[in-house]
Amino acid sequence: MSTTPSQTHPATSPMTSRHDEAKKALASAAVEASSAMANCVKSDFALAAGEFQQLETMNLAIRERYSQMSEESHNLIQSMAQLQDEYGLIEPYIHQIFEVERQITVIESVALELDDYTKRLEESLKRRGAL
Repeated sequence: MSTTPSQTHPATSPMTSRHDEAKKALASAAVEASSAMANCVKSDFALAAGEFQQLETMNLAIRERYSQMSEESHNLIQSMAQLQDEYGLIEPYIHQIFEVERQITVIESVALELDDYTKRLEESLKRRGAL
């Protein structure tokens, strides 16, 4: 009895072997695609993680700067309160200085008027003495 090659090894038929090769190629392509997709997702996650790390670093730096600014503002408020207290202590003297300055202006005006009157009086006496 003679046997044909397809009867002795049914799995080795040309159709079956092409089908198996196609399956293997498809499985290999699926593995490659999955691996590429996984690498893509890993890269995206790594990028996002890096961006979040950078944002965290920026937030910490900004928080530190705002903390410094808050402290500086607090110091300025204390200094301003101290200056207001000191101004309150010297304010009466400042008013007295302005009042003295006003009185000096009045005295200067009176002195100029007296000087002018004295000159007119002197001229008048000279004219009478010459007569």
